[in-house]
Amino acid sequence: MLTGVVALALALGCGRGDTSKNSNEGDLRVMLPDQGEPVREGDFDFGAVPVGESQRSSLMLVNVGSDLARITASRFEEAPAGTFFAQAPDQVGAGEQATLVLTFAPTEVGPVTGRLVLDHDGTSVRLSLNLHGEGVAP
Repeated sequence: MLTGVVALALALGCGRGDTSKNSNEGDLRVMLPDQGEPVREGDFDFGAVPVGESQRSSLMLVNVGSDLARITASRFEEAPAGTFFAQAPDQVGAGEQATLVLTFAPTEVGPVTGRLVLDHDGTSVRLSLNLHGEGVAP
């Protein structure tokens, strides 16, 4: 378990890349543990994590397109502030993979949900990942 996780939440990707280019042949997806193929939308469950601790997981971002995919913006939607955190690359080359690191750090007991959205300049323009976890008593 990690403690003292650096809050990179909404800072990742913001204001990066060339936002004037809205459609190239990059196609960014994420590989989930329960999926055979990379997906544009999916669910990821951190499971039960004691309040005051954190759970870190690494997923692979995959560019299945034929051009560079630049992450132009990122955000958490419908998530309590300071609960989910992410680290992502600025870009993923054509046919390449890069690591997306997600962290869940519950601040209270109970179920927690949210959504990580990565906007990019490729053909699918948006990658969305529904996040789930549960804070449990330490």
